[in-house]
Amino acid sequence: MSKESGGMWGGARAGTKDDKAHPPIHPVKLASIQELETPAEQKIYELLVRHFLASISKDAVGEEVKV
Repeated sequence: MSKESGGMWGGARAGTKDDKAHPPIHPVKLASIQELETPAEQKIYELLVRHFLASISKDAVGEEVKV
């Protein structure tokens, strides 16, 4: 989905530098709570998923109202 189509996903972003690093770690499937046995595994999975979704989401738009 393109950034212009109105959805919340903007697609992967192209950086301004090429450091020849490997692609980032990203989730490949939904993990159930039973698959993530320890609290540490759950935290790592949540961190990876949040980071991945943030990397493909459109920028947030703020609004301020003074009363």
